[in-house]
Order: sequence, then structure tokens, then C-alpha cells
Amino acid sequence: MGDQAEDNKINKNQSFYEFKDDQDIKTEESEEQQSQQPEEKNEEHKEGEAQGEEVKKKKTTSAKFYAVFITIILTLFWNMFILYPVKVVTESFKLIYNLFTVFCGEFDLKQKIINPILSVVFSLSIIYVCYSTIQGVLSSKDDVYVFWFIDSFFLFISHIMIYTIIQMSINDEFDLNFRKIFDCSGDNQDVLLVHADDFDCDLIMDLPLDDDEWKDEYTRIMGEVLEVDVKSQRFNTFANPIKHIQFRQYVGYQLIKGQNRKLRPHMGQFITLQVLALLKTLFCVFYIVYHFKTFTSKDLLNVVCITLFTTNEIYCLSSMLSNYDLRRKTLMVKNITESLVIKGQKASYENAIDLTSSESIETWDNTRRCIYEFFSETQYKLERSYICLFIYYIFIANIILAAYGEIYIVIHKDSILLQNLTVVSSTFTFILLNALIFFRIYFGSKFNETFEDLQDKVENLIGIYQDMAQMYDYNFKQRGVTIQDYINIVKYYQNIDDSNEEEEGSQKEVEKSNQEIAKQPAETASVLKDKELLESTIEGENNYYTCYEILVSKIMYISQYYIKHKQPFQGQIFTKDQESQLQMKIILNNIKSLKRIKSQIIVDNKCSSYQLFNLLKLDFKDTLFTILLGFATLLPSIISKFIEQFSSIEKPKA
Repeated sequence: MGDQAEDNKINKNQSFYEFKDDQDIKTEESEEQQSQQPEEKNEEHKEGEAQGEEVKKKKTTSAKFYAVFITIILTLFWNMFILYPVKVVTESFKLIYNLFTVFCGEFDLKQKIINPILSVVFSLSIIYVCYSTIQGVLSSKDDVYVFWFIDSFFLFISHIMIYTIIQMSINDEFDLNFRKIFDCSGDNQDVLLVHADDFDCDLIMDLPLDDDEWKDEYTRIMGEVLEVDVKSQRFNTFANPIKHIQFRQYVGYQLIKGQNRKLRPHMGQFITLQVLALLKTLFCVFYIVYHFKTFTSKDLLNVVCITLFTTNEIYCLSSMLSNYDLRRKTLMVKNITESLVIKGQKASYENAIDLTSSESIETWDNTRRCIYEFFSETQYKLERSYICLFIYYIFIANIILAAYGEIYIVIHKDSILLQNLTVVSSTFTFILLNALIFFRIYFGSKFNETFEDLQDKVENLIGIYQDMAQMYDYNFKQRGVTIQDYINIVKYYQNIDDSNEEEEGSQKEVEKSNQEIAKQPAETASVLKDKELLESTIEGENNYYTCYEILVSKIMYISQYYIKHKQPFQGQIFTKDQESQLQMKIILNNIKSLKRIKSQIIVDNKCSSYQLFNLLKLDFKDTLFTILLGFATLLPSIISKFIEQFSSIEKPKA
């Protein structure tokens, strides 16, 4: 081949240096020009197509932004003037009807009494706050409640914006859909109101949960992203009986199957936000009572409505933004990490990956990598909902900077937004919004920690295999481990009949093992018969199989199978005299696979770890410590200025 290439090269050089007359040269030049003209036209055509696609993309982006903006505005007005008033009327009639039919048939207290009452009460509070906000903005009265209503109304707008973006992102429809905007049917409207029963809504910040969608996504990632044959993704567990050395009982998808169940809203986040909202209300009420020395029925109505309104909005925001996507992926990674656990008294060999099989290890690794890509585009789109909070956040942050730092960027010094009650309310709103963002960082850090946990688990397995290779003679010849140790586990989990025991070992070895078990302490015998006890903590030494014993026994079993059935391992058929060589080759091959996986985990940590708003990779502990450290230096000044809001002699009209 090399000589032929050289000959071609020589021929080209000879033809280049051949004598040519003027006519030949002109003919060649004209041919070159003709051949270059189509190429130039093709390049111009491609440039024109690229420019056209760029213009089309810009138009599409503008159209999407326009559709989102108009949808938010229409949804806001629809909810204020149609949806909630209609809910008040319909739920009131439903409540009256249920009260009159309370003794007819089965009676569900939650559905027929409590939920309609809650719907009416919270809908009325929303209508009252929205109406009072509009009235306060349009009137010129100097009312102490005006900004409190405005602040609550901004929270309501943020809620509607987040609701709209999540709805459009999940359905992947960034266009005007008037049927969904003007909808009174109640579909997915649970997110708009507190209910007594469990929260059940599809419009939350979570991945799609449909079984078919999960299978399609798994297949797509395996083929398009990882570029592996999905049919080859199969594995065994330690408890699988080996009927054929090439047989794998499970498909890779089963490692994540069943993890698409709905998650509940995070209770810690909900309680934290509600406590902050309650503190905000208490301090605002204290300010009003402290300054005006009276608390009329009008004040009571305003405070009750604002409290109910805030409770509902916090519930809805916490339910929508409960970080389901990060929590779900964290659980998926943790569950798949548990399948590496073969060490300790609680190890479940029924769920543990067969770590002596390179095919099973590779399938496990590809499925692990698949989790990081699972609905990643949907996750990015859903995170845009935090932009809505960011707009509200900037508005409140400007008030805080002006009130506590005397930094007047947008707000001037004598603005109504710097009145005492406004500052008190904005302070707690600022803390509340930061809490929402910090919970996002917290769950993002929890997800990122799974990379370190995975790396530790894989490093531990590499260390175990390296110890086995280093002390091969002791582990395989002097330790007293037999193939029967592995057979006992398989028998226990699979309930293998005596008729199938010839495949796993001679009947004589089995009977001998049974006699040995009978002589052992009662705790050991019960371990082999009682699954719950096997997975529980057992006191005493040598009452459970160690990871070394399990791996050594399984490798002995595999090597014996290869030799007995004359199956090739990596292209070579081994004899009984070469059993030690085969066992060592299996160990080294698994070390190689695990080291490659460790390197891949490091790469995945750099590429697939969570970044806030897809920009910043933040660690929760470091971020919290840095902010608290900076906040501690400013705390005396902040507390002093916060107290000044109550000690001021300013008394606006109630």
C-alpha cells in the first residue's frame, strides 16, 4: 500500500512537470474557472441559507417572547376578573349543595366541605388584595396599606409568570393559546389555590413522568448522546444464576425504572417560607399598632386578607418551585449508586450489580451517564421560571439598598417606597426571595455531591480488586473461600431447585455445605434463610459474607464455568491448569473497567454538575458561609436601621 501511494505521488509529480503548450494551458485554465464557479455559487448559497436561518431564529425568539408576555398579561387579567370570581360563585353553590345533601350517600368531608371553603376563602382574599392594590394605585390617598398591597400584588404577578412559563415549557408550546388562557374547567388549576387534600398538579418544576416518555428518552440518549447500542445494555446482579455465561437477565433501563413517581412538595422549604411570611405579617402589624395605637375592624380585615393571600401564594410558589427536578435526579443517582454496595452487613446481593462482569459494569455506567442527560432541555426551560422571581428580586433589592445602604440607583431619597412600613415589609420579602434561591442552590449542591459519592464508591471497589490481585494466593487459596459461598446466596434469592444444582456444583459439595451450615451458630444459619435478617445488622464476627469473600467466590465460579464449558474469555480458552491465570485476568479486566469509570465520573462532574441558571456552580455551604460572614459585618448597622423604622415619629394616615 505504501509503495502504491508513492507511485501515485510520483505519477502526479510527473504529470505536473510534463511539457504543455499554450493551448493546453488555456484549456485547463478555462476548465478550472468553470469548476470554481459552481463552488463559489454553492458557498454563496450556503452563506445565504445561514443568514436566513439566523434571521428566522431571531424572529422565532421574538415571537416566543411576545407570546409569553401576552400570555402572562392575559392570564393575570383573566384570573383577577374572571377565574377567581367564578370560583367563588361555583364553590359557594357547591358548598351549599353539599351541606343540604350531607346525609345522602357517602360523605367526603375534605372534598365536599373543607376544599370548597378553602377555595372560597382564598379566592376572596386574592380578589380583595388585587382590588385594593388597583384602588390604592389609582387614588391619591396616603394610605399605610398601599405598599403592603402592592408588595403582595407583585408576589401574585410572579406566581402567574412562573405558572405560565412552566405550563409553556412542559407542553413545549411557546405560542398564544387562548383556549388554555381562558379556561374555567379547573384542569391543573390546583396550583392556584390551597387545598386540604394532597397537592396533585402537573404544572410543577419537574421532569415528565410518563413511562413511555421515559423509555423513549432513555433510548434516545443511549443512541444519540452516548452512541451505544441500546440492545447491548444488559446486566446481572450477584444473585443471578448463570445458565449461560453470555446471558444477561436485566436490561439497563431497569436500573432507573419506577423512579418516575410523583414527589411531594419539600416540607422544609414550605415551612421556612411560611415562617418568614408570618414574621413579615407580625412585624407589619406591630408597626401599625405601635404608631397608630388603634386597630380597627378595617385594619383587621386588611391584615386577615393579606395573611390569607400570602399563605396561598407561598403555598403555590413552594409547590411549583420545590426543586422536583434536582431532587429526582439526586434520588436516581443515589439509587443507582446503591447497586454498587456489596460491603457491610446490610448489603443486598439481589440488587447489587455483578461487579465481576465487565458487561454489567459498563451497562451500569452508561445508565448512570444517561441520568445526567435525562430531559436536560426541559430542565433548562423550567429553570427560566426563576427569571420571574429575579424581576421581583431586583425591585425589592433596590428598596433594600436605598433603605439600609443609602444607595439610590432607581429609587430617589424621598420616594414613597422608602416609607417605614414599606421598608419593614420589603426586608422580609427580600429574605423570603433569597430563601427560595438558597433552596435551589442547596438541592443543586446535593446533586453535585453525588459525583463525589460515586467516585468514592468506585475508588473503594478499585482498592478491593487491587488487594485481591496483590494478595491473590491468600484470597483464592488460603482464605477458605469456596464456590459454595456464592451458590448459597444464589439459592437463597432465586430458590433454585435441586434439579438445577448440577449446573452450579456437585451434589456432594452442596450436602457438605449443608452440614457445615448446620454446625455453625444459629445466627449464621438464619442469615441464609431469612432475607430480612440478612439485610439487617448482625452482631458478632464472621456472621455474614464480606465483600472479599463474595467477589472471590464469584470469580472462582466464573472461572470454573469458563473452563468447564470451554468458553473463551477475551478470545482465549483456558484449561484447568490455567485457572489462576484466568482469575487474575478477570480481576485486572475489572480494575481496568472501574478505572475508566472513575475517569468518566470526573469528566461528568465537570460537564454535568448543576449550575445555577446554567451559569454558576455554587456550593451551598461555601456560599452560605461567605454571605453570612459578609452579613455579620453589616449586621449591627442593619439592625440599627431596622429598629429606626419603628422609632420614627412619622405617622402616615391609616
